[in-house]
Amino acid sequence: MGNPRTLTSLVWVGLLLSVLVGGLLHAQSTTSVVSGQVLDGDGQPVPGAVVQVASRTLGIVRTEIADAKGRYRVDLLQPGEWVVAAR
Repeated sequence: MGNPRTLTSLVWVGLLLSVLVGGLLHAQSTTSVVSGQVLDGDGQPVPGAVVQVASRTLGIVRTEIADAKGRYRVDLLQPGEWVVAAR
């Protein structure tokens, strides 16, 4: 049997690696982002447009307001099919 001090050190190194690798695996994202720009018929931005991102299968509707350049971003969406509409 090896030196007890060496064995203890190996156990601590193993625990440290487990925590670090576990943290890295947990950091991987399982969500998505939908982003874009709302433009009118002339190609001009539509500031303040109400943008809805909806999933019928998940029963979720998220609403965002477009910024001064008509841009919007909806994040933390679960995987699936989403429909985007602006008004």
